[in-house]
Amino acid sequence: MNTQLSAGAVISRALDIYGKRFGLLIGMAAVLFIPAGVIQALARDLGVFGSMLGSIVQMVAVAVFTGAVVRVVQAEDGGTEPGSVGEIFDSVKDRIWPLIWIGVVVGIAVAVGLVLLVVPGLILMTIWSVWQPAVVVEHRSFDALGRSHELIKGNGWNVFGLILVVFVLELLILLGSVLFGGLIGGVLGIALSTIALSIVLLPVAGLIFAHLYFVLVEAAAPVPSAPAGPTPPAPASI
Repeated sequence: MNTQLSAGAVISRALDIYGKRFGLLIGMAAVLFIPAGVIQALARDLGVFGSMLGSIVQMVAVAVFTGAVVRVVQAEDGGTEPGSVGEIFDSVKDRIWPLIWIGVVVGIAVAVGLVLLVVPGLILMTIWSVWQPAVVVEHRSFDALGRSHELIKGNGWNVFGLILVVFVLELLILLGSVLFGGLIGGVLGIALSTIALSIVLLPVAGLIFAHLYFVLVEAAAPVPSAPAGPTPPAPASI
């Protein structure tokens, strides 16, 4: 049965994990986003092909990182050790393709909804906000979208509030990239600042939605019924 969640508690727990596993999270982000950022920066000179190549590399990096963050939160919430960077990446290698292609579908659907009437896009962003953990943990495919909707029911506004928090983080990355990039100078400066800010801030966004998923799964779990009392003895026959 779904119960009302506390958005503040979700953010607090995400920050706790961020502090505890800072080195691991930053390491995973650096391994993925530094090469991806360099490739994107170099590929800009290749025109349309370069843009496509950069986008593909970035999608793969984001998919791997998303799955890896889910594994970290799964271990933390389960009271176990998440393992090394290599072990975590290895544990999500069979989930990368579903995370990529479903992510493309979700991105297109949300974009269309935002362009047409705005509200439908925001609704889709909300009800599909935990599909990625469902893909990783439950080994789901396209039905992860339905699973996410099922878990979100009754908590839409709280989840939308978390989406706004993540939006602010992404806005900080964008604004910071332009600001620091301008100070450093040129496209290279923007690329370097984007990579640095992504490595520091993106783990927080991933942790928020990963922990949100586990909170919602726990809240949706059926409450076990109390054990039945002893059967009273049959009345003695006369």
